[in-house]
Amino acid sequence: MKKFVIGGLLGLLIPVGYTLAQPVPSTQPVKPVTTPKPTTIRLRDNSTLTADKLIPQAKILAWVNKKAVIKSIKLLHFGEHLATRKKVVGIESENPEISSNRLVYELITELTDFTIPRAGHFDRATITTIIDAETGEALSSDIDAPPGAFQSNRGNALPPREQWKNE
Repeated sequence: MKKFVIGGLLGLLIPVGYTLAQPVPSTQPVKPVTTPKPTTIRLRDNSTLTADKLIPQAKILAWVNKKAVIKSIKLLHFGEHLATRKKVVGIESENPEISSNRLVYELITELTDFTIPRAGHFDRATITTIIDAETGEALSSDIDAPPGAFQSNRGNALPPREQWKNE
């Protein structure tokens, strides 16, 4: 008789426990899972273009700040720029929207005594700007400054690189 009572109680409790453990339906709509869209190359390989289809260097140089000293300007593939930048900075980078065979101008200028709003002031710096040779679009700019040449507007400028190891 005890087996029958225990079996009967288990028979009643298991279905009740099972229904209690079911998830409560949410009142908020469920967002569908989306897969990320593959990145499309926005600036395709243009390495077969002739010089007359590219923006002339003189036009690029005319856009340069009059206070800047032009160190160099050269036509190269975007992939060559990335490889050079990796050697200088030590970090590999890429831009999946730009073909590595895209022709770009690498413009290197030096500028003294200039301010970037909401960032800070540079006593001097070297600026490397990458400009698309076909459209004239500025693709990237890197600012390299010697230790102590940057003063932050926020008052918490990074210490010179020599001190990084000691902290």
